[in-house]
Amino acid sequence: MKKIKLILLTLCIFLLPLAAFADTGAEPEFFTWTSLLTVGGATAVVALFVQLTKGLGVIAKIPTQIYSYIVAVIVLLAATIFTGGITVSSAVLTLVNGLVVSLAANGAYEAIARVKN
Repeated sequence: MKKIKLILLTLCIFLLPLAAFADTGAEPEFFTWTSLLTVGGATAVVALFVQLTKGLGVIAKIPTQIYSYIVAVIVLLAATIFTGGITVSSAVLTLVNGLVVSLAANGAYEAIARVKN
C-alpha cells in the first residue's frame, strides 16, 4: 500500500507542472519563464533545485526550509523580470508568493519521504 501511495504521489508532483501547458495548445516545453510564474512550475523547479544542491558547500549549513524560500524568491523574481512585469508591487508580492512555492516544495518532499519511510 505504501508503494502505491508513493508512486501516485510522485506522479502527481511530477505531472503538476504540465498543467501550465493545458490550455495553450502548444507543445509542452521543459520550462518557460511564463510557466515559472505558475505555482506548479515554480514549485517543481524549486523542489528539484533544492534537492540537487542542498548538501553542497556553504548551502549545507543553511536550514533547508530557508534555502528553499531563497530559491523560490530568486526563481519568481527572475521569471517576473524576464517576462517584463517587474514593478515594486510585483517584487513585494514575489516575497509572499515565495512562501507559497517554498511551502509547496517542502511539503511535497516531506509527503514523499513520509510515504517512503
